[in-house]
Amino acid sequence: MTLAHRVFVVDIEGEYRALCDDVGGVYLEFSRTAENHLNILDLNPLANDPFGAGMSTLMGFLTVALSRPLAPVERNVIVPRYYDEVMRQAGILRDDPATWDRPAPRLSDLRMVLERAEETAARELAQLLYIYTEGMYGDVFDRPSNVDLAQAPFIVFGLRDVAREIAGLYLWLITNLVWTAVSAAAAAQPIHLFVDEGWHLLQYAGTAAELGAMARRFRKHYAAIHLATQFGQDLARSPDAEVIRDAVGIVTLFGQHPRAAEDLGLLFHLEPHEVAELAQLAKGDGHPVPPARLLITSTGGDVLRFDLAASPLRVGRAPDNDMVVTTAMPGWDTVSRYHARLYDDDHRGRWVVKDEGSSNGTYVAGARTSHNVLQDGVRVAFGGMEALFRQTA
Repeated sequence: MTLAHRVFVVDIEGEYRALCDDVGGVYLEFSRTAENHLNILDLNPLANDPFGAGMSTLMGFLTVALSRPLAPVERNVIVPRYYDEVMRQAGILRDDPATWDRPAPRLSDLRMVLERAEETAARELAQLLYIYTEGMYGDVFDRPSNVDLAQAPFIVFGLRDVAREIAGLYLWLITNLVWTAVSAAAAAQPIHLFVDEGWHLLQYAGTAAELGAMARRFRKHYAAIHLATQFGQDLARSPDAEVIRDAVGIVTLFGQHPRAAEDLGLLFHLEPHEVAELAQLAKGDGHPVPPARLLITSTGGDVLRFDLAASPLRVGRAPDNDMVVTTAMPGWDTVSRYHARLYDDDHRGRWVVKDEGSSNGTYVAGARTSHNVLQDGVRVAFGGMEALFRQTA
């Protein structure tokens, strides 16, 4: 079924067990009483920079655990210094790869090192970690890992019985565990991580940017993160909504309440008729959102929309262009037969316009250009035809 792909699923509601059983996958349940455990301080010897990757994972975990971004002194001084120290005490040395596969320390070891530190900020961080080591959640987060991702091509992480207040921490741990598998595969096998109700992770301050950065890293390793949520309106109203929008490559929206459809329309720059369509879609029907589009206003006030669903898109008057420009509007006769092309640079959502030697030039924000990266909301002119570039995903 997986066609030589590896598939990981984060199952918040317990909806994937039957599918997992049908395809012969492995279902790993997590809760305070479950037998499966993950250690946030595990090191991945196969990463390009094991210590850097490990420290980044720890910082993401702390951001979620503390429900706030790390302070500059924590991010730049405290965490790097004492991460190295707790690893050194476990016999794991940054400059000695032979030590990287030794048993990792636990979160309580890090808390003890922070507790003995001279800096007040370090001791305060130790106090905040108490609940995850000796406190209420010590049995959950202060255990060595016993999960082997090499067991099957289809693995589901079941979080139905996990308390909602720590669901985000589990999501972060699992996401980074899968990243270990991605980097170990070295792009030899496609890997997919499906996060059902990823909104639980996005509710924590700073995690949207971390997740966006991780999604970009996944793309470089023949892998992808897929986020799904029923809480579209909450996502659209989140202060981090644009961070997620700009990180994703493909967006499909399903039927929405009219008010939610309006909010999503603003986020993804949908046209009025598309917003209306969202509110009328039948169950199971979806509306794919193109990654970018050009909006051209005619002299009569009509808006012509060109979806940039395929890359590259060629612009010109010749009939074999992707976007064929007629001479019906004033100024449009200044568009060359093969005027310009737009393309998604390396298929990572970085749209570029390149002039193809046109007679009257290509302009971005009023300045003539031969080659320019486009930002959402910028105006692009092909000779005398002006368009608005909108990046929707």
